[in-house]
Amino acid sequence: MDGFKVEIVYSFTDFFASLNSSMIYIVRSRKGRLNFRVNLKPYTLKKGSNFMLVDAQQTLIDSQTDDLEVVVYTLSLSYFEELTILFDDQFFKVLWSYTPEMLSDKQMSLSNTFLDQIYTIFNSHEYVYKKIILSNIIQCYMLDLFEHIHPRLVDEFISNTNHRKAIMRNFYSYIMKYKIREVEFYAKKLNLSTRNLYNITQASLRVTPKKIIDSTLIAVIKNMLLVSSFNNQQIAEKFNFSDQSAFGQYFKRCEGLSPSAYKKINKV
Repeated sequence: MDGFKVEIVYSFTDFFASLNSSMIYIVRSRKGRLNFRVNLKPYTLKKGSNFMLVDAQQTLIDSQTDDLEVVVYTLSLSYFEELTILFDDQFFKVLWSYTPEMLSDKQMSLSNTFLDQIYTIFNSHEYVYKKIILSNIIQCYMLDLFEHIHPRLVDEFISNTNHRKAIMRNFYSYIMKYKIREVEFYAKKLNLSTRNLYNITQASLRVTPKKIIDSTLIAVIKNMLLVSSFNNQQIAEKFNFSDQSAFGQYFKRCEGLSPSAYKKINKV
């Protein structure tokens, strides 16, 4: 499945050496114990615990037991954005503050159930709507983490995001309404300079306004390609492209394949 994979890891030394900062990792321990550091802060991963690793730039192994067995769920950034495209800005602020030892075993019990379901379905060939089912369960896992984490963060931290939150909400709303691809258009609509809009999106999601525009539109286009009866020319018109060729070039630049190829690979 493009943008998502599941694997069992026995040596975290080798795995951590290959971590990619542009990927999102969900880690679930089945056996053993792992002591490691993320950005110099120490953590312990024990049997039955799980966490999301969203910033793998400085991850170091201190020790691991010989019986270590960990399941790693790897999400590409584009797939992660596709899953969270309609999530609130508060979700991302909480997620970036999440650390591996925030939750108790009891709080992780439901999320472990979700991860077990994801593992089973990912390795099965019997599900016709496999991608859709997996996407929904991964979203459930993320939202379950959020429900447990956000009460632990100070109210002031959340309230300070209110202004940015309103701007981001309007930004997404305008993208869905106007389907324009230029940053300048939305900055003007929001009564901001392009620089201010850039600073807000960086502070909220650590991405550029252009990345948000493209990922939002591409997510909607992908859905339209798979579930609607519109052809490429009709979609091009709905998304303000000069012609079908311009639409195809834009989609391929963002996704690495043509709209027709994407539809052929993913449509049931």
